[in-house]
Amino acid sequence: MRDVHVSAIVDAVKKLCIGANLELEPDMLRAFDRALTTERSPAGKQVLQILKDNAQMAQTREMARRAQAAMANMPGVAS
Repeated sequence: MRDVHVSAIVDAVKKLCIGANLELEPDMLRAFDRALTTERSPAGKQVLQILKDNAQMAQTREMARRAQAAMANMPGVAS
């Protein structure tokens, strides 16, 4: 049997939770688009649009964060 340190489990779960909240699958974004075309309630449309906008913003910010981290790890590149 293998021993696993608690901190390794905590770190893995943390990364998975953050990833699940920052990276929606493309089918989820398409689902927001479909729902926006069929939703009749103005309040419902507003909520769907906010969810879609937030998902896109999180994706953009995560891509920028990853690019910045990659640049920081490149030799000879000033941050």
